[in-house]
Amino acid sequence: MYAVVGAILLVASFGIYNIISTITHEKTRDIAILKSLGFTEAIVRRVFLLEALVIGLAGTLLGWGLGFVLCQLLGSVEFRSPFMDATHLPMYYTPVHYLLAGAVALSAAAIAGYLPARKAASVHPVEIIRGAA
Repeated sequence: MYAVVGAILLVASFGIYNIISTITHEKTRDIAILKSLGFTEAIVRRVFLLEALVIGLAGTLLGWGLGFVLCQLLGSVEFRSPFMDATHLPMYYTPVHYLLAGAVALSAAAIAGYLPARKAASVHPVEIIRGAA
């Protein structure tokens, strides 16, 4: 189970990395203007890291809701087996499961967003504004 969840989070992390990387590439001139106005590398890095965390938080909330609904539906499926006394799948989930999944998902989003944010923060404003890039 952990391997499957890990693979899903890895794919989601690549998606977040791709989104943030594309945004930083498209906003290169805007980043250069902000840096020429006095924004530091740390502030620029924080802006894009925050954007990655917002994307991760939206995915986490959507995943919590969808996961809860799917667990409820799976738990309501009735089956009969001569080998088992149960007529429904036993479903066990607690808030700890949701918090653990949310923490891992937000950590993956932060790591995936940090790399393009670091690249965006290292933009040299003079070269970009002159059109060298």
